[in-house]
Amino acid sequence: MTIVKIVKMLITGLVLIILVMLAEVVVTLPFGVPAGEDAGTLQSRLFWEFLLTALPAGALTFLAALILALKTKKDTLIHAVVWTALYLLYMLAVAIGNQNTGPIFGNIAFYILIVLYFCGPLLYARWKKLPD
Repeated sequence: MTIVKIVKMLITGLVLIILVMLAEVVVTLPFGVPAGEDAGTLQSRLFWEFLLTALPAGALTFLAALILALKTKKDTLIHAVVWTALYLLYMLAVAIGNQNTGPIFGNIAFYILIVLYFCGPLLYARWKKLPD
């Protein structure tokens, strides 16, 4: 893999983080912004935020693989791993910064989002019937 492809993959990963963040904002708009949530309410709100964002996140990673026209299953797997790792690092920074590691990483919907985020490029490889 050339340095240009690596940089392109990393930039795409960062753009995906921004797009998924925007999707999170859109799905949480109907909930409003309450002041001073207790832990139980926060956990519930994060559950719905992550669950409602999971499908758009998977679709965005699928579309990114489609736009990049990845050529092999190996390429899609590498991109899926790198993009998911970048997203996890971002979420870890957000969780630590907001002192919410428990509500975020202890939420089953967060892991559903991560699985769909990871599976987007893999579904693209299956859909396009890419070679190994």
